[in-house]
Amino acid sequence: MRKKTGHFELRTNAIAKNVLVDDKGRAKGVAYVDRNTRQEVEVYGKTVVLAASCLETAKIMLNSKSRHWPTGIANSRGELWAQSLRSSLRDVSLWLFAETAGTTESADNVSASTVV
Repeated sequence: MRKKTGHFELRTNAIAKNVLVDDKGRAKGVAYVDRNTRQEVEVYGKTVVLAASCLETAKIMLNSKSRHWPTGIANSRGELWAQSLRSSLRDVSLWLFAETAGTTESADNVSASTVV
């Protein structure tokens, strides 16, 4: 792993803003805002991994506009946000169904009889 080799740095309090791309449109880094200083910082690496929530990852990708990606990285058909939203809503509805199946309570354990 990179952590064992010393080629790894975990940055906390960093809010990802957008993916930086090279002249060929390939990811080469990330711009983020330091939560404490409010300064924008750019970091570069051989590999870029977006591992935020479904909607947050889509937001970062849409913010990643460049000459190669004028509507955001991997959004050439303009469907990135819609697909992410559909996926996220499907996951929520499946969770709600699993949580409430066979009960009279809602997912937050509040039944109709407890609401005044």
